This record gives sequence, C-alpha cells and structure tokens, in this order.
Amino acid sequence: MAPGTSSKRPRVLPGQTRLPVERPPKRVKPAMRVKSKVSRKGAIAKAAGQPTLHAALAYHDASTRGSRALQVPDVVGSFVTLPTVSRSELSTSTSGAVKYLIVQWTPSHRRGIVIEQSGANWSYASEFNLSHLLDANPTSLRPMAMTVKIRNSSQADTLQGVIRVLQMSEPLEWEFNTGLTGIVSNAFKEELDGMLNSHPSVKTYTGASFASGKKFIMHPTTMIEYKSYKQFDNSSGFNNLATLLAESGLANPMSITIFQFPSTTVQQKYDLSIHAIDAGRFPSNVLYSNLAEQPRPVNSAQFQSGVNIQQQSPGTAMPDVQMSGSS
Repeated sequence: MAPGTSSKRPRVLPGQTRLPVERPPKRVKPAMRVKSKVSRKGAIAKAAGQPTLHAALAYHDASTRGSRALQVPDVVGSFVTLPTVSRSELSTSTSGAVKYLIVQWTPSHRRGIVIEQSGANWSYASEFNLSHLLDANPTSLRPMAMTVKIRNSSQADTLQGVIRVLQMSEPLEWEFNTGLTGIVSNAFKEELDGMLNSHPSVKTYTGASFASGKKFIMHPTTMIEYKSYKQFDNSSGFNNLATLLAESGLANPMSITIFQFPSTTVQQKYDLSIHAIDAGRFPSNVLYSNLAEQPRPVNSAQFQSGVNIQQQSPGTAMPDVQMSGSS
C-alpha cells in the first residue's frame, strides 16, 4: 500500500456511485516438486506403453525366468517348457596359451565348448552338458532363452587379466581337422584370434570386474530358425558334437557368444554357468506330454525391445534384472 493512503473504503454520499477498489493479486504458492523414483526415460516408456529397460532384458534372461515360458509372437502348437542349467569351471593358462569358451544353441543337450592349446594343436578340451535336458529326452526342441553367467572366484588380491567377449548375430563356420578327433583347424583358430583382437563389437573386461559376476543374455537372430522345432539329438561323442556345432552355427537361431581368456601370471579360476529355456515336444503317450501348454497372447513390443537392446550392444554385460509383470 502506498504511503499516506488509508485502507478504509471511502464513504459514498447519496447520488454517488461506488467505484471498484483495486486489490493486489493473490500470491500463488509454487507447486511442490515430487521426486520420482522412475527415470525420465522410464516414465516416457511407461506412458507410451513400452517396456522399461529391465523388463525388456528380463524377458530374455533365462537365469531369472525360472520355469516361466518365454512367449514368442506367432508361434502355434503346444509345448513343454524345459528350464536347465549347466555349471563348470575354467582356469586360465599361465604358460602363454589362450582359452576360448564358445556358447551356441544346438538341438541337443550340448551348448558350450572350451578350446585350448594342446601341444602344437588347438583342441576341444571340455563341454557344457544340460543333463536334465538329456534325461527328459524330448522328441523335438526349439530355443527360447539362453544366458551365460561368469564369476571370477580367485583370491581377491590375485585378480588380474582380461576377458574379451564377442557376441554375434552372424553365423559361425566351424572347421575341424579331418581324422584328428577334437582338433580345430589352424585356420579356424587364427580366425578366432583375428575376430577377438580386431572385431569392432568386441568388449574387453578386466578379470577383477568379474569378482561379483556378470551375465550375458543371448537373443534370437534368425526368426524362421528360432521358431522352428528341430529333432532332438541325444547322442554323444566328438564327431557328433562337431556336426551339431557346424549345422547350428550356420542355421544361427540365436546369437553365438565367444569368450577369450588370455594367459595370466597368476592362474585365475572362473565359475561358469549356462542357463537355457527350451520348448520341447513329447509323444502323447509319454508323461511329459501332460505338461504341455498352449502359446498365450504376447506383447510383441516387449519381445522385440529385448532383442533390440541385445543387437545394439552385443557382448555387453547386463545388470542382474528381475522378472516383473506377466510373461
């Protein structure tokens, strides 16, 4: 109020008109800002009806789905969900030799192979077997999800070295020496060295960064092959494994992941596990067939978002995502 003015309204004499009194506008309090736990990108995705990053990744993570089937768009026919896991260990060389772990889907219980130097040759050293899948022995199989988990279990003050990871959407052409069981060709070994040392999609991690463990989620790459059932192969022996790797490497239903473990001055021990979820079919007169379920309607945007993330960042270690919402 201006100095020298009165707050009282002036008296109105007979015959005069009361003039409106100007009042200052009311002060409006600013709206209180509420901190949200949801990121701006997450809020935008949620508003648009799109899955969040964690939900999209969890949709394709075999290690967190448990026994929940991964529903795939445009798939028909009943199936039995078969979740399995294979665990093993890998120790680095201290003599200058490099070791490779190659994880690849095959229509069998054999999903991973370790290649290492043996004298003058590079040979198959060990493999990952999904024993429960072999026990179930389905008639046919198609892939749904695969995840690789790796942890460096070495003593904390000795952690060292690096791991190079290459995850490919492209096929892999295997080559073994004819007549020499388990020996990969020198050309194939040199191609592995070249890819892991110069491919633009290679990710390099320190051995110490694996102390708390990392996971790598594989994704569909060829939808026709990914949705197709293949006859289950329950045979053993290296020649059979070589055939499986060669055929599935070219068919390429899911991404192939290659891990390179260079030599270290102090031996490093890694705990490895391959988690897989497959859709299996059994004869109608077998007990397993009673567990078959029909495909359910699926949110194709959620399925595709997970695939897109993997394709845009191949070989990237993913967070420990948890399942949420419906499958």
